[in-house]
Amino acid sequence: LPTTAATKISPASSLAGLEPSGRDVPTQTIAPGLETSGGEVGPSQNEVTAEFADDRNNLQPDDLCILIIEDDRNFLRILMELAHERNFKCVVAEDGKMGLQLAAELKPTAILLDINLPKVDGWTVMETLKDNSNMRHIPVHFMSASDYSKDAKKMGAIGHLLKPVNMEDITTAFKKIEQFTIQRVKNLL
Repeated sequence: LPTTAATKISPASSLAGLEPSGRDVPTQTIAPGLETSGGEVGPSQNEVTAEFADDRNNLQPDDLCILIIEDDRNFLRILMELAHERNFKCVVAEDGKMGLQLAAELKPTAILLDINLPKVDGWTVMETLKDNSNMRHIPVHFMSASDYSKDAKKMGAIGHLLKPVNMEDITTAFKKIEQFTIQRVKNLL
């Protein structure tokens, strides 16, 4: 992936021929290799073939884990690649209901949360997280196609990404998550 601020990552509204399977773990993905055209980043048509898997079966107690709650598989894949480059393991949920279930079960290091989600929207996910004493400490970074940054901060989010995002924005989001994690460890020590 190019790392210039001008490169835009635009979430696709849908992938032709790809429908959610209804199972907890996504069963299809975009294979490695992104193409760029006109500044947009996304997979080529023939890349929608390989098996999609996150790291939920490979988590160790000391791993830094990001829960990505996002229903756009193109954008999800990009976020996962960038998280892996920063030594985070990733667990994904394509709807808010599954996201809440995984957050409660795994207690991830941080959450990247889309607002417009199926089943349970991002606002409700955030409210539920903040109302639960076992999960309210998890840093949440919102993502959406509309600018809800003020509302997100009022709810306790550490940041907000406005889609389409550029590489600089995503890098900044991961840096915030890393800084929050480091500060939390210092406070515990």
